[in-house]
Amino acid sequence: MQAADVWGNRWSNAVLPMARKYMEVATEKQSLVCLAADRKTMSGLFELVREVGPYIAALKTHVDLIDDWSTDAWNGFCELAKQHNLLIFEDRKFADIGKVSQS
Repeated sequence: MQAADVWGNRWSNAVLPMARKYMEVATEKQSLVCLAADRKTMSGLFELVREVGPYIAALKTHVDLIDDWSTDAWNGFCELAKQHNLLIFEDRKFADIGKVSQS
């Protein structure tokens, strides 16, 4: 089944490439799940992707929380995510922290 068939008007009205990519991945995997990957190590992220990658559509990361982050490890992580057709997005909010933390 094609994403356009499943999503109908949402597919037709989607103008952002990432929105369409999400719909394609969700359709292929028959999953709308986006999991928060709050892990402290790269090995923890790799383990998580191996366990749940085939079953979820997207993984939300917080790379500034990872103690042993490196460019090489991140590149390997991205490659593993591609193998699982898994979308990754970073969820740090630097610009609005002041508004959130003001009392």
